[in-house]
Amino acid sequence: MKLTRQSSRGLPMEMQQRVANGDSGDLLYDLTHSSRWLLHDSEQTMAPIVLLSNHPLQMTPWHYFSQCVKEGGIAFKKAHGVILSSYKQGLSSIGSLVDVGGGIRGLISDIVKAYPHIKGVNSNLPHVVSTARTYNGVSNIGGDMFHDAIPNADAVIMKVLP
Repeated sequence: MKLTRQSSRGLPMEMQQRVANGDSGDLLYDLTHSSRWLLHDSEQTMAPIVLLSNHPLQMTPWHYFSQCVKEGGIAFKKAHGVILSSYKQGLSSIGSLVDVGGGIRGLISDIVKAYPHIKGVNSNLPHVVSTARTYNGVSNIGGDMFHDAIPNADAVIMKVLP
């Protein structure tokens, strides 16, 4: 028999009747296969991306969504008092920036074009950066972020990786 419920931490758990050593078995709870991806101490975990996507900076604008549909306006500005582009001012103080998993250098080259004082680094797998076009102010460095050190810089950016 299998029943699914939530643990006190909110993770889905299975309730299973198990028979051990010929006994009738005790009713035991265990994490489901999918819920193991949400543990911090798991070898492969999705916990950081789940926490990031549920961060108040990301979630609060959704509370203003219906108001913006009815009255107009920008949900992020209503939630935080500034528009997202205001955060770009922080790039003025950055001297170097690494785009981890930057592909063929699209994002980092746009940033360096807008902020020429930034030394850009596109870091991706060697076979990916070998096909990346060169751009003034951006260097392409091959490596595996899971096994190699990420190049040193003042800041690091990562888009959602597949």
